[in-house]
Amino acid sequence: MLTAISERILDYCDSHTTPESPDCLALADETRRSSAKSGMLIGRAAGTLLTVLARSTGARRALEIGTFTGYSA
Repeated sequence: MLTAISERILDYCDSHTTPESPDCLALADETRRSSAKSGMLIGRAAGTLLTVLARSTGARRALEIGTFTGYSA
């Protein structure tokens, strides 16, 4: 997979980020099994960052444009 961030940094982020929910894990697994473009999935750290940003602003609703499989939504 082509990435702009080193594997060491990604591993560090994953080890210091809230674990994925069972629903997100199941959705990511299904996407990897059924899609040739599963590399488009966002990582756990990015998903957690989106959660933090939404919660810190007090957002009650979110509209995601261009949802791939719904993982980040």
